[in-house]
Amino acid sequence: MNQDNIDQMSRIFKASWDIYETILAHDYMAHKRIFPIVERACVDFSVQSGNHPVSVWELGCGSAHYSSQMLRSSPLASYTGIDLAPNVLEVAREKLKVLGCPITLLAMDLFDAVQTTGQEADLVFSSYALHHIHPVARKAEFFKSLFNKVRPGGIFVLVDLFRDDGQSREEFLAGYEQMIRTQWTSFQGAVLEEVVSHCRTHDFPEDPTELNRVAVRAGWSNGSELCRFGFHRVFLFSKPRL
Repeated sequence: MNQDNIDQMSRIFKASWDIYETILAHDYMAHKRIFPIVERACVDFSVQSGNHPVSVWELGCGSAHYSSQMLRSSPLASYTGIDLAPNVLEVAREKLKVLGCPITLLAMDLFDAVQTTGQEADLVFSSYALHHIHPVARKAEFFKSLFNKVRPGGIFVLVDLFRDDGQSREEFLAGYEQMIRTQWTSFQGAVLEEVVSHCRTHDFPEDPTELNRVAVRAGWSNGSELCRFGFHRVFLFSKPRL
């Protein structure tokens, strides 16, 4: 992704900052319910790793609002956050100071980041970003590239939107739009239509069976589902030890 595209996404994100904050504040995408479960998975991984400090990547880190709290429970060797919007990374930088480890923040597309960065990770976390990659062949490339960056025994915790098995994208979008219009009551008028338009234009979720197939072909374990809150689900994939 070139600099013009990054700058455009940064402007879009800045214009949508109030929407993002409202979604977090009202837990419309289940962040408050999901993150304690993800934190438990991260702590369990640290214990299984002998409580040695681990290197963490967060793909689509945004402001790191929840991850900066969640990761305080685990010993960290380093944290790398990747997001398209440089302005929001500056917000993240302040929040992440509490981690007490080296922090690297990269203004990059997550697909490009996993292909080009020379760093390695033990634990990778991504929240509501993967469904923006399409078609599924590109998700397959993503899973393979990420597999090559994660150390043996490492894990990938994926928070995202998922279709039900056998459900079409259009059926998913119809249901998600209905939920937004009836439950996301803080949004009205033009702002509501902007949220719906974003989903219809940018959201390409897979069903669990298809995504597991892609992951396993890339070398990952079959993903285990940690929790589900409606359309919002969490899966954990692991890389076999040598």
